[in-house]
Amino acid sequence: MDKYCKKTSEPKFEFGSFLPVKKQKLKALFPIAKLFTAILIFFIIPDLQAQQYTVIPIETPVIEWQPRGYVFEGFTDERSQEALGGVFVTNTQVRSGHLESEIGEIMSRITPSPQKSGQNNVVYGRVMELSVEEKVLSSNVVEGRINLSYAFEQLKNDSFSHLLDYQGGVTYKRSTHRTDLIGSALGKALAAGLRHFHEWMEDEMQINPSFSTELLISIENYEEVEVGDTVFYHAERPLTWDDFKDRPNSGSRFAASIFPSFSIDGDSEVVDGKLILNMRLKVFMLKNASWVAGDSKNTYGLNHEQRHFDLVKIVGERFRQMLLTMDLDPEDYDSEINFEYLEAFREMNRLQAAYDEATAHGRNKQAQAEWDKLIDEVLETQNWHLVDQLLR
Repeated sequence: MDKYCKKTSEPKFEFGSFLPVKKQKLKALFPIAKLFTAILIFFIIPDLQAQQYTVIPIETPVIEWQPRGYVFEGFTDERSQEALGGVFVTNTQVRSGHLESEIGEIMSRITPSPQKSGQNNVVYGRVMELSVEEKVLSSNVVEGRINLSYAFEQLKNDSFSHLLDYQGGVTYKRSTHRTDLIGSALGKALAAGLRHFHEWMEDEMQINPSFSTELLISIENYEEVEVGDTVFYHAERPLTWDDFKDRPNSGSRFAASIFPSFSIDGDSEVVDGKLILNMRLKVFMLKNASWVAGDSKNTYGLNHEQRHFDLVKIVGERFRQMLLTMDLDPEDYDSEINFEYLEAFREMNRLQAAYDEATAHGRNKQAQAEWDKLIDEVLETQNWHLVDQLLR
């Protein structure tokens, strides 16, 4: 301390056990004291931490498969505790095992990462449990088990849906000094769980519509001509008055009435990850809801009723064309088809009303002839948009 002080006649100060120094030199001691304290802490803390737990590096296993039709977007750590569990460093000494880094970083190294595309299902994983249980078998042999639990979810249309829960594990034996083998077992356990999910996804994507990223639709005409009291539209099977079975409405001012309509049904299947809709369009009339007055069974009147049936056929074909050009969502196609069906049903009612208004329910023969010509042209050319002007 002599180099910090010299003889003087000024008053001297005592500071703890330090030698007397001049007041102006006292300030120089504080940075040195602080530096000494910082160095002391720097060397002591890591030593204390090393005694508290053992860091387990994860060995990245070789993955021999690649996701198809889906991608892992990320993993979150949902474990109830950070520690893996007790790890034997000798046959009597146990330390708390901890992962080398965050779960998300570890999984990013283990998880296969195919090139992303808009045709992929997006999958998120949650690590619910990852723990180690060990026991000593002999003086330097330890037996252990890795316990692993995953939860997998799919993100689609901005919402998550549960896919699969997985529970599994790996057992191992090691020498007490080979704590690195724990990291190898952890990597194998994590990879085995991912492979189980991958195999499950490959099976599900072949049969489960919710995993389809593409939808194909076919719409055929219903093949039956007549079932019970229902007559299905076929060009080669025109209506006859015998198809009008209901009792005539004596209070009606009309000579006849027909009940035509249309519907669509079908089934779906998944082929090579694609959702296939096989639909059937049914244009029909109901015999027991259609009637004709006894003295009105003439060719002209039957033609008027036939044209009502023809108009429903035109609307049905417009509906078919609409569906075939839509980019239907595999996840929500039902509601989209139902919406378009209701729109087409309203269109049918408007077109029928326009027809009856223009022809005065068949009494205006000139207008009837004009509608006959238009309807024949639409059916012959299959230019279903020729009636657009009538619906405005």
